[in-house]
Amino acid sequence: MIGTIGILGILKIFNREKIKKIQDALAISEKITEGIDEAILLIDKDCKVLWINSKAKKLYGKIIGDVCYSATHGLESPCQFPHICPVIEVLKTNTPNTFVHTHFDK
Repeated sequence: MIGTIGILGILKIFNREKIKKIQDALAISEKITEGIDEAILLIDKDCKVLWINSKAKKLYGKIIGDVCYSATHGLESPCQFPHICPVIEVLKTNTPNTFVHTHFDK
C-alpha cells in the first residue's frame, strides 16, 4: 500500500499527457512480459518482490512484498550455492544485470 501511495504521489506532478505516456509504456511492458513463458520477478536490494508476471503468479501465488528466497525456495535467508543470488551479485558488482536463476528444487 505504501508503494502505491508513493507512485500516485509521483504521478500527480505530471500533466495528463505525461501520465498517458507513462501508462502506455507500462501497458507495452506488461504485454511483452506476459508473452514470455518464464517467471519474471522484479526484486529490490532487500530481496523484496516488487512485481511479477502472470507466469510467476501461477507458480508462486501472490508474493509481491515477500522476500524472494522465502517465496520461491522456502528459505529463511538469501540463496547460497548452488543457487547464485542475483540480488547479491548485483550489489557486489554495483552494476545492473540480468540473471537466469535456475531453481534446482523444481
